[in-house]
Amino acid sequence: MSAAADGRGELLSDIPSAQTKTHVSTIAGTSVFRDAAALIEENDRITFTTTRQLRKRLRKVVKEMDMTKAHRKTHRLLVQGATEQAIDGSIAMIPFRRILRVWYEGHNGAFPAAAIITILPGIAHEFVSRQLFTNILVKVMAIAGHDSESICSTGSTRFGVAGGGRRSKEGDEGIRCSTRTGPDGWPNIMIEVGYSEPLRMLQMDAKWWLLNSGGRTKMVIIALIGTNPNKLHIEIWEDKPNSNPRIRTEATNTVDIDESGVVSPPSAAITIPYYSLFDVQNPNAMDITFTTAELADFALKIFAHI
Repeated sequence: MSAAADGRGELLSDIPSAQTKTHVSTIAGTSVFRDAAALIEENDRITFTTTRQLRKRLRKVVKEMDMTKAHRKTHRLLVQGATEQAIDGSIAMIPFRRILRVWYEGHNGAFPAAAIITILPGIAHEFVSRQLFTNILVKVMAIAGHDSESICSTGSTRFGVAGGGRRSKEGDEGIRCSTRTGPDGWPNIMIEVGYSEPLRMLQMDAKWWLLNSGGRTKMVIIALIGTNPNKLHIEIWEDKPNSNPRIRTEATNTVDIDESGVVSPPSAAITIPYYSLFDVQNPNAMDITFTTAELADFALKIFAHI
């Protein structure tokens, strides 16, 4: 199967195996952004001209979302031809900045600078990421030698990398162990949430973190909320090194929960290895596991907020 066919992006298909991981990540990162941009509908693609123009478009999207609450979904806007500073200058002072997430890709060869701005749909979206963090924290506190300060939330902090064109991204909820400090302390685990949007877009989010963090982000949890009927789809994404640099990220576990709380596959569980959460390893420490019953309860709580 070619790289383009399996969703990893056609740029990767021509990378010789002798190239360095750094170069592979640089090219792959651009390819992931390009694949994500291709998923955005034509009428949601704009060319940046002024900060006023961008603010006006964002206000229009938010207003339309407020008018159609029963059909809300995660909304993504592709802004082409803008620097990161121009994007930040446009959104810094608008009152709904907290519901925006910026994914920026700087100029890289033939690929022009662009940004994907995600507009979050409401409380259900935020509830998922926050509740997942809380549930993980409770599990961590049950591990011998750990407490409520063993991990912390990085929230939607923007993390970026340089080289071959500046790229940066804001996730929904990052989780970082206490031994990582400072502004460059990437999250060990990232949570990305979607609401009635294409699953593949969330998969692009997951790939970005794994490809651009230099191995610092060990796992990405993606959660897609669907409505009419209510449903929750969860995927665990991890970096799986391979002699072929094209195969670096993949979903290692997939769980679906329907509106009645029925989990599929039956007896499904989600395990977060200790080494994914912490940099200082303890061979005697237990991994974190969410049982079928816990996953069902989690989903039903989400549905109650929709």
